[in-house]
Amino acid sequence: MIEVRLLGPVSVVVDGNGRDVGRSSERALLALLALRTGTVVSSARLIDDLWGEQLPDDPANALQTRVSKLRRALAAAGAAGVVATRSPGYVLDLGSARVDALRAAELVELARRADPDRAEALHTEALGLWRGEPLAEFTGEGWAGPEQARLAELRLTAVEERARLRLAAGRDAEVLAEVEPLVAAHPLRERLRAHQMTALYRAGRQAEALEAYADLRRALADELGLDPSPELEAVHEAVLRRHPDLDPPAVARPRPHAPLPARLTAVLGRGEELERVAQLCRDRRLVTLTGPGGAGKTTLATEAARTVTHRFPDGVVLVELAGVEDPARVPAAVVDALGLAGDAAVDPAERLVGALRGSRLLLVVDNCEHVVDACAVLVERLLAGCPSVHVLASSREALAVPGEVQLPVRPLPVPPAGAAPDELAANDAVRLFAERAWAARPDFVLDDSTLGPVAEICRRLDGLPLALELAAARVAVLPVDRIAQRLSDRFALLTAGPRTAAARHRTLQATLDWSHTLLDDEERVLFRRLAVFRGSWTLEEAEAACAGDPLPAGAVLDVLDRLVARSLVVDAHGGDGRFRMLETVRAYAGRRLDEAGERPVFARRHAEAVLAVAEAAAPLLRGRDQHTALARLRAERDNVDAALTWALDHVADAPDVALRLVGALGWWWYFGRHDEGRRVVDAVLGAAEGVVGGSPAARAVAHQAASLVWRPGACVVHPSARCAQEAAVSLAAAEEAGAVGPATYARILLAVEGVTGADPAGAEELLTAAEQALHRAGDEWGLALTTFVRAEIGFRTGSVPLAEAERLAVRAADGFAGLGDRWGHSAVLGHHGTAVRLSGRPAEAVPLIERSARLATELGLLLTLQWMQAELAYCALLLGDRDRALERCAEAEDTARRLGAGPGAEFAALVRGIDARRRGDLAGARSVLTAAVDHLAAAGIGGLAAALAVQLGHVLELSGELAAAERTHHRALELGGAAARPAALEGLACVAVARGDAARAARLLGAAAADRDRTGHPADAVEQEAADRARSGARTALGEQAFAEALADARRTGPGPLTCGD
Repeated sequence: MIEVRLLGPVSVVVDGNGRDVGRSSERALLALLALRTGTVVSSARLIDDLWGEQLPDDPANALQTRVSKLRRALAAAGAAGVVATRSPGYVLDLGSARVDALRAAELVELARRADPDRAEALHTEALGLWRGEPLAEFTGEGWAGPEQARLAELRLTAVEERARLRLAAGRDAEVLAEVEPLVAAHPLRERLRAHQMTALYRAGRQAEALEAYADLRRALADELGLDPSPELEAVHEAVLRRHPDLDPPAVARPRPHAPLPARLTAVLGRGEELERVAQLCRDRRLVTLTGPGGAGKTTLATEAARTVTHRFPDGVVLVELAGVEDPARVPAAVVDALGLAGDAAVDPAERLVGALRGSRLLLVVDNCEHVVDACAVLVERLLAGCPSVHVLASSREALAVPGEVQLPVRPLPVPPAGAAPDELAANDAVRLFAERAWAARPDFVLDDSTLGPVAEICRRLDGLPLALELAAARVAVLPVDRIAQRLSDRFALLTAGPRTAAARHRTLQATLDWSHTLLDDEERVLFRRLAVFRGSWTLEEAEAACAGDPLPAGAVLDVLDRLVARSLVVDAHGGDGRFRMLETVRAYAGRRLDEAGERPVFARRHAEAVLAVAEAAAPLLRGRDQHTALARLRAERDNVDAALTWALDHVADAPDVALRLVGALGWWWYFGRHDEGRRVVDAVLGAAEGVVGGSPAARAVAHQAASLVWRPGACVVHPSARCAQEAAVSLAAAEEAGAVGPATYARILLAVEGVTGADPAGAEELLTAAEQALHRAGDEWGLALTTFVRAEIGFRTGSVPLAEAERLAVRAADGFAGLGDRWGHSAVLGHHGTAVRLSGRPAEAVPLIERSARLATELGLLLTLQWMQAELAYCALLLGDRDRALERCAEAEDTARRLGAGPGAEFAALVRGIDARRRGDLAGARSVLTAAVDHLAAAGIGGLAAALAVQLGHVLELSGELAAAERTHHRALELGGAAARPAALEGLACVAVARGDAARAARLLGAAAADRDRTGHPADAVEQEAADRARSGARTALGEQAFAEALADARRTGPGPLTCGD
């Protein structure tokens, strides 16, 4: 089921799980459609609401683009197809019950026609839909103001109506607790004031009720020049004369001895959980909230109970067990909370059963973990003997009573790294921190300078509410960036809990000490040893890394299960067999590991366990299990980082661990983490240099990893001198070790240098030798790779006809597809598509490149994906679809941002630079192209850098900077070699025409044409613009015959000198 939530941060809920939706601009469009769900909203209305008077150049196209982005964001969230195009605009195709704002209005309307009990329940349900200020991120936008005002009025109406119903039922204290803060926020609201006055009067506070009236009368007169309404005057008169109409109902239900405490702070970020717990309390008789200390179990339990009080006419009773040390005292604590009278000699449990047998009551039993067995016995007895009693318990472990529904309370979701400022501000963990920080320091502001540090604090504290509140309290004395810096010693920092809190909630250390004291010896051993894992782990990894005296491997499963039950270890990924500790819990366990003196032994065991996982996954990366292997290594990423850190620190005494580990991870890094791989591989190889030891086999795979990660661009078939050198070292070491597999792949990686056109015979010899070994080994994946390398050599050098190179590419793609390898299939399709585009067939290239992009998306290969998105942008530009080109550019740039870097953004800069030049924005084009050329040249991606340099040369020439233009075209020749030569020569021809040297321009054009004939790569539409400009100028200056003769002569003899003076 798909729901849209507007009563708080705008979000989508799919099957009960909240999902973020795009950026603020997409969420604004979603909100506008959701507010009119099922109704077509015209394009004109949407454009007016979204842009007002600041219209974009092409409003209709801008709206279409925003709708496309919203659809993609919704599809990514699992809500595809809900935004439909219907003349004259768009419609959100959901029922009104699926949009919280519309559902709330329906509930309030239903309540008008319902009996009192049902009406109160409907109002409570409506109010439970609010999770914060509606549409808060759009405050100040013209369309949002009226909607915010309407929703605020709806909420106040529901509060007022519910207060009226509760007053009629004699529930005056509840009404007073709710309306007093609202009266302060809405001092001119007469119905709220009337309810406040009535509740105050019934509480015996007549003078305060009269003062409340006087305050309102003064405010109305001063601000509006009005008198109170007749209705309020009547309430005032009744209070003044103590009229019996204001007395409570004759029969009011008794209230429990221990009612729920009044809420002192706002509850943030628990809207969905509150609804779930409230529903379970209504439907099931025993619900237990479990979770680690500080997760907010008590708050969630009491707030959920508050929303269902109307369902339990005999009350909601809070039983606090934190101070009960003796398990035998648990029944007595419940008796005390209920305020039961009776014979103290009678067994308290029997008294409870006798007293509650006919009651419709909700018991909220808080903090059960230290007396969990006694709680379980009592709760089971109460449920059996009191059929209308319900129990809501909070505990760090379940009660394990038949019929129990266990609901884990997770920390608040934390903002992802790289989130936009509006996403950060809307995040629940950030909002909780900010709310508590304001309480500690009223001038605290959540702005661009504080959002980043606050988000980091939230991430490092796992969104754990108690830890966030303790950290926020430090805002009184430290700026948030200093708090973030000091979290490396979080237990010393987070000690400023409220004096009134339980002792174990005043400091983070005390909270975890409390949990640790409840563990037995075996549990404490495994608990501390699990600190060696960074991130999540499997049972098998825990057995490999953590078993050892006094904990045998066979006992790890049972002990781990008990730690999960005690909420110190959590299910990491929703039932896939992986576990993790919250980072704060892990830090505490790490202290215990250090105190036990066990870290050196178990850190090494951890590194060896990670090495085993990486070496098992490495061959699976090349075949049909690739997706599974990539997912496994992604899940292990934090452990890999920890193992690499250990390995780097211990290269001297365990060189093979470090070398083998980077060797096993080479292809994983290659599939999208080049920068990380380069940094780590170079660090390991540098540390291992000169170290005695390190087997040739380990060195072979480590250098082979270097040859992979240093590939320029996004593909293994891109040549590089550094990569060739590493492959040669790998080959020598593999042959020394007799390691046939590594030697074979080293030969393939060396053969890639044939793409440059250098030493074609050597490349062929290497590929032939590799193919023979692969045939012997039955390695179909390696054979597909060699075919791919042959195809690329053909595409780039013309060593075989284009049709033959295309046949090789199809064969390689089919080989990878047959093995289920989506990376190889995607890579070959992408290179094939690029070759087809270079051959002058962009329309034919598009389907190949789109298939490549789809495969890369499925596999999460962002490096490949951004390149393909940029290729599609360039194809769209060649085909004359500017809007499509710019949309694809934005996609490539967005993917590059998600990755953190990559050539896709620079490729997109090529398209943007060309577009700016065509629009006459030479300064803009120059800025975009210059930055991209410099970045790519530094990264060693010469081909794309050359293409950008050619376009920059055109911009400089059109700007009249002829010397700079000539230097830039020569730079393109240096960067791109033979592949860049035709376009660079045509650029130099444009410079020559501008200088009045038409004869030289003709020679340059003739040489460029000869190069294109040899490679089979005609000028594309963009390159043809420059060639035509140079041809026109030279032909006009020389005359048709002289131009043709010069052109023909240069086709035979070449262009002559490529430089000339000004």
